[in-house]
Amino acid sequence: EWLLMGRIDIGILYDPPPSPLLEVSPLRNDELLLVSLASRTVAPKGKPVQFRELDKLPLILPSHSHTIRTLVETAAAKAGIHLNVVLEVEGASFILELIQLGHGYTMLPDFSLSRVGFPRKLQINEVVSPRIKRVLKLAVCLQRPVTRLARETVQLLKDNLGPDSPYFPRERK
Repeated sequence: EWLLMGRIDIGILYDPPPSPLLEVSPLRNDELLLVSLASRTVAPKGKPVQFRELDKLPLILPSHSHTIRTLVETAAAKAGIHLNVVLEVEGASFILELIQLGHGYTMLPDFSLSRVGFPRKLQINEVVSPRIKRVLKLAVCLQRPVTRLARETVQLLKDNLGPDSPYFPRERK
């Protein structure tokens, strides 16, 4: 909305709806991983967890308006399972604090985990069948000319947020 109104020149969004008024390009795929307290988890260390098994776990997830929650709930509906969401919390750092205290499990993108100084007492497991990914995209409005500064900023963002960035882990296949 702000892009279309001209309030901002560049937007960085997760899975924006298609619009003929926006030029959208993908920056990276962030895979959602299962995070648990290593000393209390039922997930096998170093092994993937089947998505269908998540219905047995007490989950701490963001609210329904968050893309992570939407992706996980959509996958659950397709798999025919009902998730046991025990807490709704906004913010990866708050969720991870609750996980460290042993209050449940969560699904977070590998990107978020790489940015918080991942504590040793937590365990991560890949989730498979299906793997859940969200796509970070860069958008500019096609209704206005893009300034030189905006073009250079777009390139800087691609260099620093894209899949070849030295600042983020390699994408999982």
